[in-house]
Amino acid sequence: MENCVRCLGGVTRLLGVLFLICLSAWGCGSGGPPAREDVLKIPAEEHYGGAIKGMLYVLCAKMEKRGIKGAKEGLPEVLENMQGYEKQSLGSHSDTYRQIDQKLKDLDTLLKGSPTDAVVKQTAEELRGLASKLPGKADESPKVD
Repeated sequence: MENCVRCLGGVTRLLGVLFLICLSAWGCGSGGPPAREDVLKIPAEEHYGGAIKGMLYVLCAKMEKRGIKGAKEGLPEVLENMQGYEKQSLGSHSDTYRQIDQKLKDLDTLLKGSPTDAVVKQTAEELRGLASKLPGKADESPKVD
């Protein structure tokens, strides 16, 4: 009896190992396409443009609502996400990205001094105008706390 229990334990382990080998060989996915076809048809520059545009609209909304405080809260993340933008597929919008990058760097320098809320809000308007030129879709009036 004891030998049978030991034998069953070995068989169970063997079946478990075989199951894992089969699972890793065939995978556990559906075998379908990795993404929706309508999403795959959208060019990379529109995906990237939409992401940057959305991020800029959120920053602008924070700046318009909270002034200097909003700019100081949102700017570091936007600057970080803009790093390396030149390596992305920009299409005919490379000049707009360059202008946005420069405007963000100017804002960073401005915030290290003593800006007024009016200047920060004016910068938000300028950034919003540049963001609207980017490809892709984004919420133009995001809700911010």
